[in-house]
Amino acid sequence: MNDTQRERFSRLFDHLDADGSGAIEWQDFEILAGQILSRTETEPTSPRARALHDAYRTGWEALTSTADLDGDGRVTREEFLSRIDDPDEGPRSLRAAIHAVGEAEFQAIDTDGDGRATLPELLRVLDAKGGSSKQEAVAAFEALDTDGDGSISLDEYRTAWEVYYRADDRDQAHRELNAIFA
Repeated sequence: MNDTQRERFSRLFDHLDADGSGAIEWQDFEILAGQILSRTETEPTSPRARALHDAYRTGWEALTSTADLDGDGRVTREEFLSRIDDPDEGPRSLRAAIHAVGEAEFQAIDTDGDGRATLPELLRVLDAKGGSSKQEAVAAFEALDTDGDGSISLDEYRTAWEVYYRADDRDQAHRELNAIFA
């Protein structure tokens, strides 16, 4: 893992450590789910909210099964970063955990449930999240929309997520994705 990748995965750790405790725990996933539901104005008891919680539970279980090296129910930054280069592609791998979280977030962004995220849907979430200008968000949307159809599919989102975190600093083409993934 190069320095850029380490920095990006470290930021991902910071994102997942929603309470800032220095370790990722189940309650961090609950906090993240609550934030997404709030940003997307999703009723907490709706089927969409239950699906988000279920996907986060799947991500949490995959994360702890591969990265909670000491079995204490928490994943520290060191444990998390030590598992990034794990070649395991199975359903309990760190990659599977990251994909489950990404899929849950995509489904929350896709508020109309049509399997595609539109620019207005993405802007609403990023505006609530803060930290990105509209220009940065539009550039990120355009980078994600690789087939140019005016919307983002789950496959486009997953691919961008994977490429973003695996890219090195020389990969200028994916820097605009900072608005979403950083």
